Amino acid sequence: MVVYLVLALALFSSAPYLEVMRQLVEGLRGAGLLGEWHAPAKSSLFRARQRLGSEPLRVLFATTATAMGTETTPGVFWRGLRLLAVDGTCWEVADSAGQRGRLRPSRQPRGHDKSCFPQVRMACLIEVGTHLVVDAELAGCRTGEVTLVGRLPRPAKRVSSSWPTGSSSVFRCGGPSVAAGPICCGG
Repeated sequence: MVVYLVLALALFSSAPYLEVMRQLVEGLRGAGLLGEWHAPAKSSLFRARQRLGSEPLRVLFATTATAMGTETTPGVFWRGLRLLAVDGTCWEVADSAGQRGRLRPSRQPRGHDKSCFPQVRMACLIEVGTHLVVDAELAGCRTGEVTLVGRLPRPAKRVSSSWPTGSSSVFRCGGPSVAAGPICCGG
C-alpha cells in the first residue's frame, strides 16, 4: 500500500498527503481490493514512507521500465530505427542532514553561496514517440549531466527485448555534448 501511496504522491504532488491517500483508498475500494481498511493518521503515512526507503521503488522501475512503442506508434521509429532521446533535469529534495550530506546544495550564480535545498540531477533515456522513461541515472546536482548520460543506456537490460526491428539509435540533442552525435547505434 505504501508503494501505491508514493506513486500517487508523485502523480499528485500538489495535493495534501491525506487527500491523496483518501483518493487512493476510494479507488482501491471501488475496485474491490480494500474491504473495510481505513487510511491511517498523517504521521503514520510519513513514517511508513520513510520505512519503505528507495529500494522497492528502484526494483519496481528496473522491472517495469521498457520501451513499449510499436512500429505503428507515431514517432517511435525512423527508417527502421527506434528513436530514443537523452534528457536531464534537476529538482530540490527535502532538506535534512542526511540529504545535505549526500547531495549538497548547488552553488548559485547570483552571489549566493548555495541554494536552500539539496538537489538531485537526473539523466534519462526516453522513447521519443511515447515519452516513456526507459532508463535513468540519478546523483547529486554536482554530478554533471554528461557524466550521468555516460552511464546510459544499458539496452541489454532495459530495451533490447522490445526492439521489433533489431535496431536502435540514440542521439544527444543540445547541452554541452551536442558535438558527440550518436552515442549508441545497435543492430
